[in-house]
Amino acid sequence: MFKRRHWQIAKTAKANFLLTATDNNDGLITLKVNGKFFADATDEYTIGGYLLEGKLNHTQVSDASVEKNIHHDVLRAKFGDKILGEVFATAPKKDQTFEQTMNFFIQPTFKKENCSIMVIVWKKSGTQYTINNSTTIKLN
Repeated sequence: MFKRRHWQIAKTAKANFLLTATDNNDGLITLKVNGKFFADATDEYTIGGYLLEGKLNHTQVSDASVEKNIHHDVLRAKFGDKILGEVFATAPKKDQTFEQTMNFFIQPTFKKENCSIMVIVWKKSGTQYTINNSTTIKLN
């Protein structure tokens, strides 16, 4: 029996954003994030970018799945130094806009057609982070 339970309660997003990816044909993907807050908010907001790759075929000891040894959305790289991103807004106001440019390098061993980039806007309250909104763009 669990003595402590963790519940994620659905929250209303305070911001939304659009992603545009440009393939520089040298392995470098430039991602532009353009967003806007649609309500006044409190606390700090961070933005994180994550390069994911799917359809990876690697042996796993106890794999009872239908697709044996196939792994989806494996984290290959993150943008910036912190896994939960960098602070980009503090107590933002309604209609406040934000922009962010992120660069990701597709290693030669990655299959670009199986890659995507996920961006998450996090609300940071003290040391607790809550997902405010997220979206993903496929690179194929």
